[in-house]
Amino acid sequence: MQVPLRVMKRYLLFFAFLVVLLWSAIPASLWGQQYSRIVDVSRLPQAEKEVDYLLSRMSLEEQIGQLIIPVIYPASTEVAIKKAKAEIAASYAGGILYQKGEAYDQWVMNRALQKQVAVPLLITADAEWGLAMRLSNTIRYPRNMALANVSEETLLREWGVSMARQCKVIGIHVNFAPVLDVNNNPRNPVIGTRSFGEDKEAVIRCGLAYAEGLEQEGVLSVAKHFPGHGDTSVDSHHALPTIKGSIKALENLELKPFAAYFNRGMGGVMIGHLNVPSMDNSGTPASMSRKITTTLLQEKMKFRGLIFTDGMQMKGMQQRGGHSISVRAFLAGNDLLLGPINPATTHKELLQAVASGVIDKNEVKARCRKILIYKWFLMGGSLNPIDMPALTQKEFYARLNTEEARTLANELWWQSIRIERGEKSLLPLNRKDKSLSYGVVDIYTSTPPKAFKEALRKIGIPIAKHLQLSSKGALQEQHKHLDDLAKCDIVFVNCTAGRGIPYSSFIAQIAARTQVIFTLFSSPYALPLWQSTLSQAKGVACAYEANDEAQRAVVGRYFYIDPNDMGIVQVPSGENHKADIKRFSQENHKTDITAKLTAPNFVSLERIVQQAIADKVFPGCQIVIHHKGETVYNNAFGSTEGGSNSPRVNTNTIYDMASITKAAATTPIAMQLVSQGVLALSNRVDKYIPEVKNTPVARITLRELLLHQSGLIPTINFYIDLLNPDSFQGFPLFSYRYKSGWTKIAQNTWINPSIEFDKSKVTDRESENFSIPFGSHLYLSNSFKEEMLSKIGETPLKSKNTYRYSDVGFILIGVMAERATGKSLEELAQELIYTPMGLQTMGYLPTKKFAVERIAPTQEHCFLRGKVWGTVDDETAACRGGVAGNAGLFGTATELAEVAQMILDNGVYHQQQIIPSTVVRLFRSTRGVGGRRSLGFEIGRPGVNIPEAASNQTFGHSGFTGCIVWIDPVNDLVFVFLSNRTYPTRLNTKLISQKTRLSLLESTYDALGIVS
Repeated sequence: MQVPLRVMKRYLLFFAFLVVLLWSAIPASLWGQQYSRIVDVSRLPQAEKEVDYLLSRMSLEEQIGQLIIPVIYPASTEVAIKKAKAEIAASYAGGILYQKGEAYDQWVMNRALQKQVAVPLLITADAEWGLAMRLSNTIRYPRNMALANVSEETLLREWGVSMARQCKVIGIHVNFAPVLDVNNNPRNPVIGTRSFGEDKEAVIRCGLAYAEGLEQEGVLSVAKHFPGHGDTSVDSHHALPTIKGSIKALENLELKPFAAYFNRGMGGVMIGHLNVPSMDNSGTPASMSRKITTTLLQEKMKFRGLIFTDGMQMKGMQQRGGHSISVRAFLAGNDLLLGPINPATTHKELLQAVASGVIDKNEVKARCRKILIYKWFLMGGSLNPIDMPALTQKEFYARLNTEEARTLANELWWQSIRIERGEKSLLPLNRKDKSLSYGVVDIYTSTPPKAFKEALRKIGIPIAKHLQLSSKGALQEQHKHLDDLAKCDIVFVNCTAGRGIPYSSFIAQIAARTQVIFTLFSSPYALPLWQSTLSQAKGVACAYEANDEAQRAVVGRYFYIDPNDMGIVQVPSGENHKADIKRFSQENHKTDITAKLTAPNFVSLERIVQQAIADKVFPGCQIVIHHKGETVYNNAFGSTEGGSNSPRVNTNTIYDMASITKAAATTPIAMQLVSQGVLALSNRVDKYIPEVKNTPVARITLRELLLHQSGLIPTINFYIDLLNPDSFQGFPLFSYRYKSGWTKIAQNTWINPSIEFDKSKVTDRESENFSIPFGSHLYLSNSFKEEMLSKIGETPLKSKNTYRYSDVGFILIGVMAERATGKSLEELAQELIYTPMGLQTMGYLPTKKFAVERIAPTQEHCFLRGKVWGTVDDETAACRGGVAGNAGLFGTATELAEVAQMILDNGVYHQQQIIPSTVVRLFRSTRGVGGRRSLGFEIGRPGVNIPEAASNQTFGHSGFTGCIVWIDPVNDLVFVFLSNRTYPTRLNTKLISQKTRLSLLESTYDALGIVS
C-alpha cells in the first residue's frame, strides 16, 4: 500500500523530533538554578573563565554599555553604517535591535558593525511570526493566532528550529518570541492575532513548542509581555494599560503560560509596560516595578534567564519618578534596556547613578557578567570578534530562504486556515468537475484580494462572475449583479474588511439562492458580525489576514491541494529576486515552472543582463516573460541608481515607462472609448479641441494620429516657452559646440547655464493659479496647457499618409479623450483598464500612492528640474502635470506584462472581458503605410528590432527611459523589459547602440525553443 505524502511527512516529523521531545520534557530543576538551560552546565566553567578575564579588563563605561540595546534600522549604505557605528560607540552598546528593512541590508550592516567592536554585539530581532515581521525578502509565516490551528506540535517545534536557522544566517542571537499573552480581550488593540489565542492551554502548547525549537538550535527565545498584556483595550505604545483582576485570577490565567515557560527552563523574558494593581498598587509600570520584575519574576517564579524591558520609547513607560526611566528599569531588576530613545543619554544616566550611589557598581558588574555568559553560549562558545563571511546577495538568500524552510511554511499556512463550517458536507471541492461554475465576490477596505483569483485560475478553475465591493462604497450597484451570481453553482465571498461592512443583506440574498463559501481574511473577532448573514452559507472559514499567502492557502484547503504543490509561499531566492512560483495548467493542474526559473534555459539572458549592468548600460532592470499564458520568467537585477550602496531592484520596483504609455494607457483608453461610441476613428481633432479650428491640425483624424500618419512633427520643446529670454545674457539658448561651463543635454548639444524660468509661468509654490506640478517644488501656470494646444495648432504639417513618429499626436489623443469624457487620463486609465484588472501599480502620478523609494529615478540632475525621481521624465508630459497621452505611465514590469497579456488575449483577462474583442482585433490588425504601425502599436521587423524567429505579427512599443514590450501572437509570447537607462544621465545611449534589448529578446526565443 502506498503511504500518502502528507501522512509520510507527519511520521518523518515525529521521528525527527523524538529526541527533542525527550529533551524538552526535562524539568527546569535539572538545569541548575543560576541560568536557563541554553547555558550548558558542562561548559559553564570554561565560559566563566573567559568571561571573568574579559570583565576584569572592561571599564565601568563598557560594562554599562553591555546593558543597552539601541534600535537601528538596517541599511547597507556607507552613510547609514557610519551613523550606526557612531551610535553604538556613543553608548558603548552591547547589542542591537534591528527594525524594519531588507534582509540583505541588515546582513551587510551587521557584518560591518560586528567588525568594529571588541565584544561581539548581541543581535536581537522582533520576529514573532518570522523574519518577515520586520524584514522584506524573507519567508512569511501565518500570525500566531492562526498557527494555533496547527494540531501537530512537532510542526510548531520544527517552525522554531527553522526560524532559528534563518536567524543564524543573518547573525541574530535573540528572538523576541514567543508571545505568551492570553488574548482574553477581543478589543485588545495591540496583541490580537499576535497571541496564540484566548485559550491559555493553546498559548502554552504553541508558545513552548516554538521556544523549544528556537533554543534547540541555539537562538534565545524571549517570552513576552510579562506578566500578560492580553486583557486590556489600551496599546502600551501609546499609553499605560491597566491589567485588572486579583493576584489569584492572574495566576490562574495570565501567568500560567509564563510559569510553564519558566518551568521548562527557557531563556528570556520581556517585561511589559503594564500597570498591574494587584501586583504593585503604586501605579508603576511592570517594567520599572521591583515588586514585579524581581520579587515576583525572579524570587517567586524562579526565573533565571535574561530579562529585557519592552521598548523604552513606548508611551507606556514614559512616567515621571525620582529617577530616569533607565535607572528605574535597572533598579527594578531588568538585565537589558531595549530601545531607549537616546542610548547615549541612557548610558550617561546609568553612569551618573553609579557615581551618586543610586546603583551599586557591583550590581552592574554582576548583570554584565550574566549577559556575557549568555553571549558566550549564543555565539558558539567564544567572545572573540565575529567574522561574518562575505556573501553575494544570491549566496545570502540561498542560505536564508531554503527549500526546506519554504516546504515547512507551506504546510503551516495550509493548516492555519480555520474551517468553521462545511468541511465534511461540502469540502473539499472537486476541481475536476467541469460542470460547476464559480463566482467570486470580494469585499475589501483598501485593496481587493488578488491572489485568491490568481490561485483559482492556476488550478484550472474558471470564474464565471467576479464582483468587487469596497467596504466604503455606496449600496447602490451591487444588486444588479445578484442574478448573475445566483446562476453560479458556488460563490466564494472573500471579506478582508474587519468592521463596518455594509453588504450583509446582499450576501444573505446570494446565500439564499446558491451555495456560498464565506472566508474572512481578517481577525476572527469580526466573524460574529456576520453570523446572522451567514446562517445559510454552506462553508465558512477564517484566514486571519489578507496577504497573498493566506489567499493561496485558502484555495489549497478548499480544493485539498498539497500545500507544496499549491506554492503558497513565494520569496526571492537570490541576487536576481527570482519569483519562485508554482503554476498549474488546466490539463493536469500541476505544471511546475520553478524548474524553468532556475534551469539553464535563461542563463544566456541573465549573462547579458549582468554584463550590461557591469558595463553601465543601465543600473538595473526587471524582465517578465509570458509564454502560452503562463509567467515563465520574472526577475529583477541590479540596483535603482547603480553601485553596491544603491537600493536593489526587486519585482515591486516601479519604473517610468515613457512612451510605452502610448501602448499601455492611451491606446487601450482609445479602444474603450471607440467601442463605447465616445470617440470614432474617423472623427477630426477639432470635434473635441475647438482651440485648433482653422488650423492644419483641425482636420487630422484619430486614425491618423494612432498610425503616426498625421504629418505632425516628432516633438515640440514646450519647456523653452517656460524660460525667461532675458536670462540668456545675450547668448543663444543652445550651443552645438562645447562651451566651458555650459551643460551638455544631448549629443553635440549644450545649454546656456544662465537660464532662468519665466516667473509668470513657473513658481516654486503651489497656488490656485499655479497648480500644474512640473518637478520637485515647481508648478506651472494653469494657462500653460492651453498655450501648448495653441502652439500645436500653429505647427506646420508635412504630407499626410506617410509614416512619421510623433509624440505630439498622442498628446492630442490624450486631450481628445479627456474632452470627450470630462475626465483626466489618470482617471480614465484606472476606471477603464487597471481597476477592472485589479492592478495596483499601473497608472500616472505614482507618488500619490507609493513611497518615492519604491520608484526608480530617471535623471540625477535635469537642468530644469533637478533629480527626476517619482515624476515623469518626459518634459512634454511634465508640462501637462505628468499626465499626458505620450508619456507619464508608471508601474512594475509584472503588471505591464498583465496588460500586454490582456491585449494578446483580445481584451480578455482572467475570464473577464476588459475591452471588447472586436475593437482590440481592429486596432491590432489595422496597418499603416509601409506596415510600420498598427493603431497605437509599433509593428516588429524580424531581423531588425525583433529576432528572426519572431513572427511578423509581433507588435509592442519602446520607451525612452529604457523600456520595451513585445507581444508575439503567433508564438503566444509577451516580453517586458523595464530599466532606467537614463540614470544618472540621458547621455548614456549604450542600451541603444549595443542593441541590448534585441539581444535579450533573441535569448528569450532561444530559451523557449522558438525557431524561425
